[in-house]
Amino acid sequence: MSEFKKVEPLVKPKSNDGGLGEIPESRPIEELVAPSTRLKSQAELDSEMTLIRLETEKLRLEKEKLELEKLRKDVMDIRRKQEEERVSRETVQESLAFDRESRIVNETYCTHMKGGASDTMMNGGPAQGNDTSNYAFMQHTLTTGVTFRLCQRCGKTYFPKDPDYRWAMTRPTKNSASTGCPSPGLVRYPKAIQIRSEIEHRERPKDQYEWDGHEYGDQQ
Repeated sequence: MSEFKKVEPLVKPKSNDGGLGEIPESRPIEELVAPSTRLKSQAELDSEMTLIRLETEKLRLEKEKLELEKLRKDVMDIRRKQEEERVSRETVQESLAFDRESRIVNETYCTHMKGGASDTMMNGGPAQGNDTSNYAFMQHTLTTGVTFRLCQRCGKTYFPKDPDYRWAMTRPTKNSASTGCPSPGLVRYPKAIQIRSEIEHRERPKDQYEWDGHEYGDQQ
């Protein structure tokens, strides 16, 4: 009979040691720590630790400085935005005040009459009609029962509580009056009923207001 040679397995069987065989062998401190470090004195080690702490503190302060600069920039942005809003509000208020004043002047110096030369209204000047027998007034009675007049040339209104209401209501006009349907619901709330013009009524200077033979003060 021929002899058979025993063949060793290619993969060695794992040992049943609970994994202890995979733990690396312990190494001496001389191999784990560099010789230059082992030779340093305690004073040198303390000095290095101090430098490390100083560098860490320096980086922390640098971070806080950057955060402070960002916060300062945010505050400046907020203040700039607030200033822009303030200027914008003031500009709007000034514009509204200018428009209101221009309207008051236009209404004050308008003669409220029909006729007259068209060149008197050039550049937005007050209308200077001269037909004393025909005022440019429209008369309307609101649903609340309040009767008012409105100048077709300047837009001035005359309500019962205006100082020159009586004067306006006695001016002759060829325009037909109109009226709205009564609204009992509004009458129940008298505070909601308009009885005075929104725009201030100013007295026209006497020497400018005698063009029709009537003075402002005589008709209040």
